[in-house]
Amino acid sequence: MKSIENMKTIDTQPRIYVGTYEKYNCGSIKGKWLDLHDYSDKEDFLEACKKLHSDEADPELMFQDYEGFPECFYSESSVPDELFDWLALNEDERETPRPLPRSNGPRLLRRHHREGL
Repeated sequence: MKSIENMKTIDTQPRIYVGTYEKYNCGSIKGKWLDLHDYSDKEDFLEACKKLHSDEADPELMFQDYEGFPECFYSESSVPDELFDWLALNEDERETPRPLPRSNGPRLLRRHHREGL
């Protein structure tokens, strides 16, 4: 697999560790790694997540860790549609969007603009 900027682990299949906020707030990180290639789309993945946590009436999913895809597609509380769009591409077609600066406000934004980043 080619090296991609902001890829957490480049030698692994794209996957997400799925728990719930209820379990986490009760002191448990019980969940499971789900391989994203096992699901046809976001809805299929989310259905599997809910089934995994069917011991809760309405599980509030918590995506606690990720591997094998760029950080810009990761969120603890949601799965962006763009992740599955990216997964549908073959490796030669995949480009990683550059993340926006997260902090340091206008000064960092001016530096990025000035340097053409």
